[in-house]
Amino acid sequence: MNNKKTLLHIIIYILIFTMPAYSQRFQGGFVVGVAGSQIDGDNFSGYNKVGLELGSFADYKISDKCSLRSGVYLVQKGAHSSANMPYFKTVVNEVEVPLWFNYYPYHRFGGTLGLSFAYIYRVYYHSSYYLDREDLGIGVWDFTTYLSFNYRLNSFLTLRASYRYGLLPITRPIKRECWKKSIYFFWLTPYPSTAGVCWWTNTASFSLEVKIPAKK
Repeated sequence: MNNKKTLLHIIIYILIFTMPAYSQRFQGGFVVGVAGSQIDGDNFSGYNKVGLELGSFADYKISDKCSLRSGVYLVQKGAHSSANMPYFKTVVNEVEVPLWFNYYPYHRFGGTLGLSFAYIYRVYYHSSYYLDREDLGIGVWDFTTYLSFNYRLNSFLTLRASYRYGLLPITRPIKRECWKKSIYFFWLTPYPSTAGVCWWTNTASFSLEVKIPAKK
């Protein structure tokens, strides 16, 4: 029941957030996509957890090539076993508020870079047993970096190939070794492995965004 209420709140926020889209400076729309994800630090790899990326956005136009974006996104993250290992599934569903910078050096091709602030509204682990948020030691907030490559099909449709990575681990409390891994961005760190201690979300997605024609 709580999950149904949460989704209802998400829908309300999405509708509210698209209201500023009807101005000369703002243009809004909707996003639908598929996300593949894994959890870094859980001793398994592979983008085997498939979920949805749904959202609503509002772009603030800076120039013909640049804009700022915020909105509300629902992103289903987590991890899932592959065919050659025992079954398990980790679910980390998030409501994300982004602050992104869009740049289109060419008419059709562009990119986006930014940060996202996300609320983790549902989390659990399931295999032969069930673990909830408290058992897993997962917090309620996730802070992620965002990068995407964009291709405009026309004035209203854009394809995005995007990548999200946790700026901080979602496990709480954030232990000293987790901070070290975050600060040194994994590949630069000389510190011991944090497998099983610290979890970071790691998500790649492919989405289609539909812009609503702005009123003039």
